[in-house]
Formats: sequence, C-alpha cells, structure tokens
Amino acid sequence: MQPMRHGRAQGLPRVSFLIVTSCALSFARRRFQRVFAQEQLWPHAARWDKEHHFPKDANQGLAALGAYGICVPEEYGGANLDYVTLALVLEEIAAGDGGTSTAISVTNCPVNAILMKYGTAAQKKHWLTKLARGEMLGAFCLTETHVGSDASLPVIVAQILRKSLMRKGQVAFDAVMEKIGPWSIAALLLTLVLLFAFQGEAILKQPLIIGLLAVPILIQVFFNSALAYWLNRAVGEKHNI
Repeated sequence: MQPMRHGRAQGLPRVSFLIVTSCALSFARRRFQRVFAQEQLWPHAARWDKEHHFPKDANQGLAALGAYGICVPEEYGGANLDYVTLALVLEEIAAGDGGTSTAISVTNCPVNAILMKYGTAAQKKHWLTKLARGEMLGAFCLTETHVGSDASLPVIVAQILRKSLMRKGQVAFDAVMEKIGPWSIAALLLTLVLLFAFQGEAILKQPLIIGLLAVPILIQVFFNSALAYWLNRAVGEKHNI
C-alpha cells in the first residue's frame, strides 16, 4: 500500500484517481437508490398508478438522496457527478416505479442540463438550486403550433371525420362546421392574447429570434395544407384549401 498524500496514493495519476473515485461514488449512489426503490417505491407503485397518485413523500426521500441534482455542481446543491451515474440511478428508480423515474429524469435532463449550459448566474442560483434539491419539479412541453408532437395526426383525423360527416350529406357537414367555426377562431385569438400577455416584452426585445421561430411555423402550416389537399384529392373529396 503506497502512502497517501493529499487524499490519494503517491504515484497514482490524478486522472486515474478521479475515475476510480467517480466509479466508487456512482456505485454507492446506485446502491442507495436501489434499496430505496425496493423498499419505498416498488410496494406501492401499482396502487399509485391505479389511483393516479403522485408520491410526494417518496419524491422528497429521493431528493434527500440527491436524485434531483446528480450532475448539478455542488455550489448549486447538486452531487456534481456524471451522466453515466444519472443513467444508473434512473435505472434503479425505474425498477421501482416508472412514473417516479420520469419526474426525476425530466428534472435532471433536460431542465437542469439546459440551466447549467445556458442559464445566467442569477437563474442558476434561483432555479437550479431549488431543482437540484427537489424543492421544485422540472417540466417541458412539446410544441408544434397546434398539434403537440405529431403534426400529421390531426389532419388525418380531420379527414376521417369529414368523410363520416359527408356521408350524412352536405347539409349535415355544413351544420357541424358552423358550430365548430366560432370555437376555432376563439381558440386562435385566445392563444395570441395569452402569448402576447406573457411574452410580449420578450417578443418586442428579440424580433430576430421570433422571426426564426415563425419561419418553421409557416413552413409547417404550408405542409399541413399541402397534406390536407393531397388527402382530399386521394379520397376524391371536394376541397377548398
């Protein structure tokens, strides 16, 4: 056994020492999460899922084990470990309850990861610290104008619905469209009002960024219109795009 100096053996390269230390920490943290998942998550997971229950107490326990800030620097309340450790921890938690692992996964990445890379010092201090300690939960939204993550599905569903209505005749179809029309316009206007109410200042300060966001949206609108036109032609329906 070589004598120790400043916390590591003499002659042991610093990189090797860091790798060994990181592996040891990863193994220990994985073991802690495994025991917790087996004792606190697995016995209750089926009931939580059936009752649509969010296990707040269990999540607080995982927060105490550092599960919400695996890769976050220690100065912001995290464990300052790597993403391999995060993957191992999530694997153990998911074995106990998949829903709980999802909440922790989303908080660690993308939310914490984005804050660490792009957040200002003030944002990190205010938000990242709370997220890493489990005092807040991270979330993200998939946005593609009006359809979430699947731009083609609503168009296909609309064509199926239109085909069904047209079997009842043009009068029945026009009657349904008259009922839907005002609600569609109201939803669009409400979206614009909320957008400018909450993001108006940011929009005015960053017109170039807004322009870069608007171009893909316009392309998508034309894509959806072209898809609807093609579907109408394919099924032989009268259309007006």
